[in-house]
Amino acid sequence: MNFLSMEYFAAVAKHRNITKAAGELHITQQTLSAHIASLEKELDCKLLVRKNPLELTYAGESFLRYAESFNEQLRALKNEFCDITDDQRGKIRVGVAHTRGSLIIPRIVEAFSVEYPGIDIELMERTNEQLIALLRDGGIDLFVGRASEDLREFNVQPFYAEEIVMLVPKTLGVDAQLSGEEALGQLADAPFVLCKPQDIAGRIARLLIKQAGFQPREAVLTDSTRTMLSLCTRGVGACFCPAVQAKATLSRADLRKVDSFSFSRDSRYQISFAYPKIPYLRQALKRFMDIGLEVMG
Repeated sequence: MNFLSMEYFAAVAKHRNITKAAGELHITQQTLSAHIASLEKELDCKLLVRKNPLELTYAGESFLRYAESFNEQLRALKNEFCDITDDQRGKIRVGVAHTRGSLIIPRIVEAFSVEYPGIDIELMERTNEQLIALLRDGGIDLFVGRASEDLREFNVQPFYAEEIVMLVPKTLGVDAQLSGEEALGQLADAPFVLCKPQDIAGRIARLLIKQAGFQPREAVLTDSTRTMLSLCTRGVGACFCPAVQAKATLSRADLRKVDSFSFSRDSRYQISFAYPKIPYLRQALKRFMDIGLEVMG
């Protein structure tokens, strides 16, 4: 039994398909099938039920537990010896939401690349839920996103607190000195430009509006925060977005066209780093997170 057989079997178990597993591993289907057959011969039992999709036998499920544990230990061994021998090469796979990635990741990668020029960064930009699934399946090394109960099985490190603010065109005549709750109370008949409910800003916007006691007039509904901000600065309607994005996206001239309002509750959420609970955390990955904390101040 060799190291590769463990890795190959785990890939087959994940995809339940020889073709897909071989594609992920960048080997031929014949090579992969030969490794599985060799394992079954050595263990003297069937590990797979050959159907579509493939099924694991009881022996296959048992072997998978050992294979996953072994693969985790092997990754930790490789990481630790990369640090021991100062072999700072390889790749870090980082998962981050689309908008957040364009705002904060470039500054982190820029600083990281100076310290670790031999380590490449692969960015995967998805929804929060898709990224957590990738982290669980080993598709990424580091998750950057909203903290949630789905992260309990991972190591979680707080990154920064993100705040949703309400931007109101000055043409709507709302007093800029009001609190968010007071200002929102004056907008019952005003138009809104909102992100869809599956977006965190869209969910928080609807919660805050519901607490204000009215149904919003959704003048525009969009998937794009940039589009929403552009429409808001043109006076189409009030909107809700992360404060960090408003500051990074809007020009000074655009910021003078709107007033920003903060809320006393229900408008903030934690952004965290999350990574698997592995025996050894590679120094480069730890440094990537430390640089992130430094960048965010």
